[in-house]
Amino acid sequence: GAIGGTILASLAELVFSMAYLRISVVKKSAYSAGRLWKQSGSLLFFGLVQNSRSISALTVLKILGGTAEQVGYYGGMQNLLRLPILAFATLSSTFLATIRRIISMGSDHLRARHLSKQALRFVVLLLPYSGLILGTLNEIISVVFGSAYLPALPIGIWLASGVVPLGLTSINTAILIAAGKSNWPLFMAAPLLPAAIVAHVYMVPINGPLGTAQVVALSFVVSALISGILVFRLWSVMPPIRTCIRSILVCGVAYYAAMSWPVAGIFVFLKLFGLGGFVLLLFGLTGEFSRREISMVWSLLPFAPPQKESRRT
Repeated sequence: GAIGGTILASLAELVFSMAYLRISVVKKSAYSAGRLWKQSGSLLFFGLVQNSRSISALTVLKILGGTAEQVGYYGGMQNLLRLPILAFATLSSTFLATIRRIISMGSDHLRARHLSKQALRFVVLLLPYSGLILGTLNEIISVVFGSAYLPALPIGIWLASGVVPLGLTSINTAILIAAGKSNWPLFMAAPLLPAAIVAHVYMVPINGPLGTAQVVALSFVVSALISGILVFRLWSVMPPIRTCIRSILVCGVAYYAAMSWPVAGIFVFLKLFGLGGFVLLLFGLTGEFSRREISMVWSLLPFAPPQKESRRT
């Protein structure tokens, strides 16, 4: 049933996409298959390599004697973090489309570089929220899976630590693709897959599923560093240093606040909401947001009063 639902959902997505883009399957396209493969072949293999890294982790864990309970713990923590991973995938796709449109319109690349820097800044600003998740992960596990899954907490901590580096990798990859360097992400990711498999083979006998999570988190960090170096070499773009410093400091405060405020049950979500607002307040007090950014966000709130239009005398 689940497999059939997935297939039907994919077919529905294909049909709606073709209808929206007005793609005909009958008429011959002027876009040759060779040209399509030249531009998208490397991206196809890059996607396969990225997905193989997650599959290889569970596969090696099972082959090296991981019990069904250990595999279940790791799979549960991996599914728990599926939402931020999908969010970063959506963000990077939207960002890629925006950058490609700016470049195709013949605009100055300075605008594309500025937008790229802001996208990287946005991901770095999510670091304190990663600290909130780490500080409340035991409570989240108890609510979502039950207390029987609490032994998987160390696995979840390591996997959650790699979420922000994964987001940076997604944005950096989108920048490279938009700049016409679609081969670079493949050249970056291809060597990491066999290296990760070797690391799994070494770490699983030592730490079991925790070793698998450690390798995955480390691979996310390495991918973020390598992709960041490539983007800086190409466009001289990187997250603002002051934003990185503020995010690290606020992350420490957020983690301490989350650990110092224990709650039970569904109140954990209220706790995350409250501390999430506290993080924004800390960023505002430390001068992270400009007045223009604050005004723009404030205008989007439903209870914000309408701004008065200036009258010319």
